[in-house]
Amino acid sequence: MTVETAIERGRKAFHAGTKCAPALDTDFTVEACAAKDSVSDLIDLLDAWHRGWTTANLAAPVKS
Repeated sequence: MTVETAIERGRKAFHAGTKCAPALDTDFTVEACAAKDSVSDLIDLLDAWHRGWTTANLAAPVKS
């Protein structure tokens, strides 16, 4: 899994209504853990997922 893929998965999770926690995106978590070569690689993927989720959240229209 690449960082770009993790960003996209975070974006999709936001639009699917998943809260901002990659552990709640179980498919992502399983794939990220399987794809890691080291703990730092996994941290990079988790960070990228958060980045994608947060970017989508900030771009979403605010309901008032």
